[in-house]
Amino acid sequence: MNAYGNEDLKWQKTTNYDFSMELGLFKDRIIINPHYYYKLTKGLVNSINIAPSTGFTTYDANLGDMSNKGFELYLTVNAYKSKDVNVNFFGNMAHNKNTIVRISNALKAYNDAINNYQANLKNNAQGVPLLHYQEGQSLYTIWGVKSLGIDPENGKEILVKRDGSLTYTWD
Repeated sequence: MNAYGNEDLKWQKTTNYDFSMELGLFKDRIIINPHYYYKLTKGLVNSINIAPSTGFTTYDANLGDMSNKGFELYLTVNAYKSKDVNVNFFGNMAHNKNTIVRISNALKAYNDAINNYQANLKNNAQGVPLLHYQEGQSLYTIWGVKSLGIDPENGKEILVKRDGSLTYTWD
């Protein structure tokens, strides 16, 4: 056996939409190239870490659906052109936003397990940010506890709970 099997694993399917154009101005001395894209991946396949006691460290699973959309803009300016010399300036900018459209039941169970683990004070998991996935959020969303800084009276960090109350305990 080369890998831990998963009978529920399916092919991921991706749909792409791209729109791009190239606009040359002043005999192509200025070239503008805007590009917009949208990508939807259904049944995203990723590796899941498992206990090494199984004989494997990971297995592949479908984690849900994710979209990526964004734009890129390229600009080329030919500032000087002669028989022997060309002086060009290039610039570009890009923006991408990924969003988790749907998470699998396995990821929902993972989120519940992480929440329970961090809620259990015996695990000493306070202050340790762990991965958490939520539909409508980015794959790279950072989940943490809001801090108001250090209390000058006692030197402890003041944290804000979900309900808006203040505490010294990372929760």
